[in-house]
Amino acid sequence: GGAAEPAPIATLVVYKDDAGFGMKVSGDNPVYVQSVKEGGAAARAGLHAGDKIIKVN
Repeated sequence: GGAAEPAPIATLVVYKDDAGFGMKVSGDNPVYVQSVKEGGAAARAGLHAGDKIIKVN
């Protein structure tokens, strides 16, 4: 086996709606997306369960 490819980094903007951000996160440095509500703000922004959050502004 070869060396693992680094995961791509993408900048996504999640706009909170009336139902919130539509995701659950877990962990502490790094923080991972645990689940994404179907049709929610996070899903519309392109986040998926298992994604790693490296920065929040």
